[in-house]
Amino acid sequence: MDEIHPTYSYKKEGSQHSPNVAYNFIVDGRHIRVCKNLFMKTWDISTTFLTTVKKMISKETRVIEEELRGNHKNKKKIDETIAQDIRDHIN
Repeated sequence: MDEIHPTYSYKKEGSQHSPNVAYNFIVDGRHIRVCKNLFMKTWDISTTFLTTVKKMISKETRVIEEELRGNHKNKKKIDETIAQDIRDHIN
């Protein structure tokens, strides 16, 4: 996958739009450009996998960021006495 820089770009400043990508196979040292569907079916990969790799290409570090889901501070806590009452009721 190679990032493409078009001649003209109609994006707004500060846009979060990811860069365009060209899908290539290297055969005998030559890059042969193919469509996204052929690329995905040949490597047996999903669109989600391609999106993740595309994020890596757009960043200079080329490292997948750590998972951020569920890392918030407002988790609901149950009072320990209530939790113990529930355990006692189930037992």
